[in-house]
Amino acid sequence: MKDRLSTGARATGPEAESYEAASARRLSELRVIGRRWRALQTRLDAVTRLVNQHQRRL
Repeated sequence: MKDRLSTGARATGPEAESYEAASARRLSELRVIGRRWRALQTRLDAVTRLVNQHQRRL
């Protein structure tokens, strides 16, 4: 079995998180990060549009 650092598992020993469970959890965390990143990009795009409109009026 791979060691804890290489798998990202949360514990070692008999109660250890399996490699599959650790992979699934990390994939889920990455999906959340991706969703938040896209939301931030959307807000940044909106602010950029507002700034550009304002600059055209000056």
